[in-house]
Amino acid sequence: MKLKTISLQNYRLFSNLTCSLQSDLTVFVASNGGGKTSILDAIKVLFDTYLSVFPTSFGRGIKPADVRQVPIKDELGRMEQVFPVRVAASGEIEEGGGEYVWSRAVNTPKSGTTIKEAKDMAVYGKRLLAGAANREDRTNWPLLAYYGTGRLWSQKKLTSKKQFASGFHTRAAGYIDCMEPASSYKLFLDWFHYAYNAHTQAKIRYMEANPEASSLEVMSVSSAFTPLLNAVREAVDTVLVPSGWKSLWYSDTHGDAIASHDQYGRLAVSQLSDGIRNTIALVADIAFRSVQLNAHLGERAAIETQGIVLIDEVDMHLHPEWQQLILANLRKAFPKIQFIVTTHSPQVLTTVPSECIRILKDGQIFAAPPGTEGAEPTRLLKQVFGLENVRPPGNRATKELIEYLSLVENDQWESPRAQELRRILDARYQGNEPGLDEADLLIENRKWELGE
Repeated sequence: MKLKTISLQNYRLFSNLTCSLQSDLTVFVASNGGGKTSILDAIKVLFDTYLSVFPTSFGRGIKPADVRQVPIKDELGRMEQVFPVRVAASGEIEEGGGEYVWSRAVNTPKSGTTIKEAKDMAVYGKRLLAGAANREDRTNWPLLAYYGTGRLWSQKKLTSKKQFASGFHTRAAGYIDCMEPASSYKLFLDWFHYAYNAHTQAKIRYMEANPEASSLEVMSVSSAFTPLLNAVREAVDTVLVPSGWKSLWYSDTHGDAIASHDQYGRLAVSQLSDGIRNTIALVADIAFRSVQLNAHLGERAAIETQGIVLIDEVDMHLHPEWQQLILANLRKAFPKIQFIVTTHSPQVLTTVPSECIRILKDGQIFAAPPGTEGAEPTRLLKQVFGLENVRPPGNRATKELIEYLSLVENDQWESPRAQELRRILDARYQGNEPGLDEADLLIENRKWELGE
C-alpha cells in the first residue's frame, strides 16, 4: 500500500492543494500553523473507509472543524464555511494491483462524509477480513499508523472492548487505535507482556519435562511468539543504535519493558529520557503492529510488512545528532513502509534528498532547493525554513555582533565604538565566533589594500 498523490479542497486552511508523495519518504516543512498536521489528518480520513470494516477500528470522516472558513468583510468580523470539502488520493492499494483513485467529501453543511468514491477500500478490507478465517491464508495485510505530537509516552487505558480485542487472538488487533495521533504505548506493552510470558512459559514447561536439561538447551526453547519478539527487538535495536540502549525484554517486577545499556545497565523504559522512551514507544508500536497483522512472516515481519506510517514532528525530543539518524534508521528497520512525516528540524532535512521535501507556505506547496542531503543545517534554515538571519533576532548579543561587523565593513574597526564592542565580543565568545574570525581577515585585507 502506497500513496502517490493527495488532494485537498476546502480542507482547513487549504482552498485547493495537490501534492505528490514519494514512495518511500516524504517530509513536510512549514511554519507553525502552516498546515503540516492538516496533511496528515487528511490522509487519516482517506483510510477511514478501509479501517471501518475491521471490528477493532472505526472511522470518523470529515469533521465540522475541518471545513475551511473565510472571513466576511463586515463590521462583525464573521466567518463562513466553504463547501464542498473534499480529500482525495491516488496510489497502489494492493501490491501489483495498479493505481487506484478514491476520495471522501462533505458537500453541504448538513451532509455526512461520502463513502461512495471510496467503497473499493471497504471491499478490499472485507476481502482481507474474510481470508483471515482461513488458517492457510498468507496474505500480507498493510500497516497503517499515525503518531501525532501527543504520542509522548501515551499510556491511556484501553476500553473493555479494546482490551478484549487486544487479547491478540485476531489479526485485526493490529489496527486498534492505529490512526489515532496519540497512539498508546500501553497497547504494545500489553502485547509484549503477553508474548514474553508465553515465551517464558515454554521454557518452564520444557524444564519440567526435562529436569536434566542444560541451560543451553533451555535457552534454545522457543514458542510461537519467539520469532515475533525477535522481530520487535531487532527493529527497536536498529533505531536505538545512537543511544546505546538495546535488547528489550519484559520484567514482571517492574511491570514494564526493560532496556539494556553497556554503560548504564538495565532500566525500565519508563525511567529513560523523553526522547529515548518516546522513540522506543514509536518503533515498538510499529513493529508490534507489523507482527500482529502479519505473524506468518515471523522474524521478518517488520522488514517485510508494507504500509503507511504518519509521524508529526519526527524530531520531537531528540538530540540534534539523533535527529540526523532517525529517518535513516526507521527506513532501515521498516524498509517497505512509506513514511510521511513533518519536521521543524534542519538536522532532519540534512539527511533527506530535496525531492523528498515539500514546503508548505500560504496554503500552497513548494519544492525544496537542490542539495539538502548532506548540507549544513544553517544553510537549510535560510533556504528551506526561510530564516533571513540564523542568529536570534532582537537579542543583545546579536545586535552587538552585527553592529561591530557593520563598522568593520565600513573601515571603522579602530573607532572607539568598534574597539569597545570588540572587547565585549571577545569576552563573550572567547575565540568561538566565526564571524569575528572573518572580520579579522577582512581587516587584514583592507589594511593591505589601504597600504597600512
